[in-house]
Amino acid sequence: MVSYRYSYWDGTQNPFDLDEDDVLEALSEDIMNHGDVNRAMRNLMRQGMSGDEGQQITGIRELRERLSRLQQQQMERYNLESAMDDIAERIEDIVSTERSGIERRLDEARQQLESAGDDSDLNDVLGNAMDVLEQRAQQNTEKLDLLPESTAGQIRSLSDYDFMDPEAQEKFQELMEMLRQQMMQNFFQGMKDAIQNMSPEDMRGIQEMIQALNQMLRDRAMGDDPDFEGFMEQYGHYFDPDRPASLDELIEQLQQQMASMQSLMDSMSSQMRDELEDMLQSSMPSEMMQDMAELASTMYEMFPFDDMASEYPFMGDESVTLDQAMQLMDQLQDMDRLD
Repeated sequence: MVSYRYSYWDGTQNPFDLDEDDVLEALSEDIMNHGDVNRAMRNLMRQGMSGDEGQQITGIRELRERLSRLQQQQMERYNLESAMDDIAERIEDIVSTERSGIERRLDEARQQLESAGDDSDLNDVLGNAMDVLEQRAQQNTEKLDLLPESTAGQIRSLSDYDFMDPEAQEKFQELMEMLRQQMMQNFFQGMKDAIQNMSPEDMRGIQEMIQALNQMLRDRAMGDDPDFEGFMEQYGHYFDPDRPASLDELIEQLQQQMASMQSLMDSMSSQMRDELEDMLQSSMPSEMMQDMAELASTMYEMFPFDDMASEYPFMGDESVTLDQAMQLMDQLQDMDRLD
């Protein structure tokens, strides 16, 4: 078993395997051959160096090759199209739960009616309630039978559906919450926690933040001085833990997030891309979608991010959820920025 001994720094320890003499020795041959110190430094940074005892400093070239290999491994491992499969499976489970819940409520009502015995008054009350329940059950079952084939269409239909089973309704609300989180994270990386279990008041607060952000961008476009400090004082908690220190830093964060989402879209088939866009938009209130569309349009006009987005050719078999797909895009984008 390997053991380690720790001690206080006293100024005498050398934490690095190679010192300045090793670096000068590595540079000397290149300088002697070409007489160019800058060229020698560039070559050293690009190629790295080795010490007499086998110590190694990795060069930029090898680091870039490692990044490229890691990117390739990720793309050969995952199937990006499966991100929609996870949502489709969740909707299928919601519908199945609702159908079972409808049958269960009908069975319970029938048992109550049978247990009423010869009490005519109770039979009348329960009989009328049974008629109403059966009518509602039939209407709901027909709506479930007529759900569209597309995932986005199913979400729109279920958004206006009056669930009879509490568990199915809860599952659908959890799905909608996840989609809202994902939609907001397309713009704001740190908002996942803030979006969880949002009340209508919380949603209005986020919408007001987006409207205020749009106003700051309009002010910037008109040459006015946006009130960034006032904006952060009121809405800064939405950006924790990485609060931007300036409007330019906030814009850079938005660019990176939008580029990650654009990379996800560009890496999907056109059919999947259209369905994902439709599905995410269906999860948001229409007024908020208008504000977010304005934000996206203004950002693209003032601060284009085409050069920051990339199309990644995924070819693997391992499934990912939508959230995992976005995390994967963030990782690949980080690698591109490092490169």
